[in-house]
Amino acid sequence: MVSLSRDGGPIACEEDIQALMSAGFDKQQAYRFAKASATEDARHKRRKHLNTQLGRLLPRGRGRTVSLRYHAENTLGKLDEKLKAHVLGIIELLNRLEDDVSLDEFSEAA
Repeated sequence: MVSLSRDGGPIACEEDIQALMSAGFDKQQAYRFAKASATEDARHKRRKHLNTQLGRLLPRGRGRTVSLRYHAENTLGKLDEKLKAHVLGIIELLNRLEDDVSLDEFSEAA
């Protein structure tokens, strides 16, 4: 109960507290959903960009059903050292993208 003073009676609220709490909860849930959606969208865009880079760096000859990572791992021995380091860096970034621990590192601008 809320009162103006020790001797005063309770203050009457014109709005229903349940409706206010429900509206606040809905706002908070909408914010959390928007944030999670933006993070997931950023992850998707980043993964697509990294896969595109990896596809451009690797030699041709990968079949449609062979994953890009498997192809990269199989062709690492044929690449020169500088390109090999770059491909390994991209693979490491892709692995970190799949970890739930590193999700907070990716923002909407990524």
